[in-house]
Amino acid sequence: MSSTKTPCPACGHLSQDPEWCDNCGAPLEAPRRDPATQEFALKPWLEPEDTLVVRCDLERLLDAHTRVQGMASLEVVLEDVLESSSVRHICRARFERVLEVEGSLTAEQLTQQLTGCYFTTEELGALLGAHNESLPAEVAHLVRRPAGQLERGDHVVRLFREDASSTLEEYLFNAQGQLDYSEVKDIFGALLDLVEQLHTRRYLYLRLSPWTLRVIRSPVLLNAISIAQDGEITEVEDEEAEAAQAASVDDTDHMEGDEVDEVILALADAPVQTLLDEPPQLEHPARESQDAAGEDAHAEEEHEEDAPHADAPEEDKQEEAPEEQGEDGPAASAQETILDHLPEAPTGRSSLHEISSSAYDLEELSAPSPTLRAVEGALLDGGFRFYRAREDYEEVPVVIGFSPPEMFGRSRVELGPHCDIFSLGMLLYFLVAGELPPTSIYSRHIPAIPSRHFRPGFPIGLQAIISRATRPAPGERFADVATLRHAFERACKLIEQRIDAMQYQPPSRIEFAVERHIGIAKRLRNPVNQDNVFGAKSADSLFSLLVVADGVSTASYGSGDLASEQIRNVATERWPELLALYESDPDEVDEFELITSLMKDANQRIIDYVNLHHFPFEGVPHEVMGTTVLVAIINRGIVTLGSLGDSRGYLQRGTSFEQITIDHNLWTLRILEGESADHALSLPHGDALARCLGSFIINDNKLNAITPQPDIFRFPVMSGDTLLLATDGLLDFAGANPLSSEDNILSILLAESNPALAALEMILLANRGGGGDNIGISITKFL
Repeated sequence: MSSTKTPCPACGHLSQDPEWCDNCGAPLEAPRRDPATQEFALKPWLEPEDTLVVRCDLERLLDAHTRVQGMASLEVVLEDVLESSSVRHICRARFERVLEVEGSLTAEQLTQQLTGCYFTTEELGALLGAHNESLPAEVAHLVRRPAGQLERGDHVVRLFREDASSTLEEYLFNAQGQLDYSEVKDIFGALLDLVEQLHTRRYLYLRLSPWTLRVIRSPVLLNAISIAQDGEITEVEDEEAEAAQAASVDDTDHMEGDEVDEVILALADAPVQTLLDEPPQLEHPARESQDAAGEDAHAEEEHEEDAPHADAPEEDKQEEAPEEQGEDGPAASAQETILDHLPEAPTGRSSLHEISSSAYDLEELSAPSPTLRAVEGALLDGGFRFYRAREDYEEVPVVIGFSPPEMFGRSRVELGPHCDIFSLGMLLYFLVAGELPPTSIYSRHIPAIPSRHFRPGFPIGLQAIISRATRPAPGERFADVATLRHAFERACKLIEQRIDAMQYQPPSRIEFAVERHIGIAKRLRNPVNQDNVFGAKSADSLFSLLVVADGVSTASYGSGDLASEQIRNVATERWPELLALYESDPDEVDEFELITSLMKDANQRIIDYVNLHHFPFEGVPHEVMGTTVLVAIINRGIVTLGSLGDSRGYLQRGTSFEQITIDHNLWTLRILEGESADHALSLPHGDALARCLGSFIINDNKLNAITPQPDIFRFPVMSGDTLLLATDGLLDFAGANPLSSEDNILSILLAESNPALAALEMILLANRGGGGDNIGISITKFL
């Protein structure tokens, strides 16, 4: 028999009244019948224009500083779908009216406060809604809790008041995926705070992702104020900012510059939850002499803790060396100083990635005045289920691209902090790259390419953190969040020290070695070494030209050794000219133009050779000889590195070992173009070169050379850094897989300070691993 009751679209209750729900009071839409059973059914998901009635907690509904107890039933109207998936829908909703209030406020007072307000609704499907458990009290402050929620059939609908927070995905979307270094540092620091608090209480989250984390923007900033170096508050630029300034800093007009700074610092250092729950009071505290003395003593203690100890390792002493200050202080002409070393590149098609000037905020890193953070903290968003370490669960959530490899598959795994550590590493990848990590079953669910492949201009230093946090084996990851935080903070300090080194320290002297070897197994197939290397430096050891090239072994027209020999010969012939130019005026050396010129000359020689010996050309283009090439010009502490092909450049300092160049093979370039990692890595011959030296077009059976288009990277180095240039004969045979190869190479660089001996050790390493390819190496130490 068919039901005569009407289902409510808001709460799912079957109402006797055909027009208004007799449970929640929401208007009822025309019911729909299931054609098979003739029973009324709910729509699968809420849609725009649907009306929702939600019973809300007033304390969570109103502003954080409003302490009002009670409950209220609100009617809201859905406007837009913000996110849609098979298990969760998020919509934006506008406040419509107050239906009922229980508490100290009247309906009219509540209506006045909510008029013009917007909300977001999160509808969880049966899979997520079933796990929407009660929130443990000890972690409640880490979760963005809804103002109210209701059950709609087997779905759970939660209502949130819009605030100054946004999901991590929304934050990056608004920034167009281009977060600067300081934002990445602040956001990831907030994520570490959040997860460490969770783990301290012996809980795991297991679904850390850009969609389940919210970034809390500073209630003080929000485009309202900016602090000048003299401590004064500058004028705001728009009406909304003026309103925020009036609300937040209306008590600062009578203060002196130093007093304003003290208040701002107090706000910036306040705990996140305090800022949310209790708005900052801007009354200037009285300065008592005994408090000042105590603060000075505390500052001295902190300074002693930060200073390098006499028995500290040499590496730590180098990384924590004090800044050298000029006559005008550490902030004098910081940006002008570094830009003097980085001339603007000429226009052209080659990719120039100025890692030093475009990616670092020089004013932020050098300014002595305090700056406010745009991000104050992070909160968990999404379902309330939390997990306990080492407990057995029938089901665990898996988030593609952010869950660790051990959570995929049929076997149950022991849950522990290592699961969330992996997700944090992937989140750092997301922040740096501005893209979701490209993972695949072929890459064992870790990123298929480094994060800086997406943003080559981002500062060098964080890839080692990402790599260790996202190791496939849980035991190889950071042991806990505290260890991860320590490594992250050291990496950030190193990033900032590179800028300091350029501004306040003399350029480092160069000591280098270049070596090549045919490869024990490779010479059995081909007795000719197709790798070529070149290295030279000036008498003052501040200027150098380095070349590493790997000839393509499958050529039928010419040969790989002839191709790589051309770039070596060009470098040999042009070096005296480059050296004379440097010795006459180092500032006149245009590294970008020189690198492109060297490659253009070598490319022309390759094409001329083929035309001379194989005209008319009637073959297949990919059988023409070619070569990968790395050309580095080092000029007084600035490295300019040109790259074509899959030979790699790395920068190493301590345990930081980061790939600078981008592999020009098919599957890497496909991923960068937006193709899925699964599809790209399954391509046949995906490791084949897509770009190399030996580029041409065919016209009337003759090859016509076209100008090579290398990637060019420019970045600062300092004393203690090492630059490694290597062909794939080293990377392919130094270990069982790319990760172990990099680990083994790093071990040699850490153990051997002499570049020549380190190069020989790497040649031995690759030969012990099989020696199946030629090996070309350049190692440069900066002293």
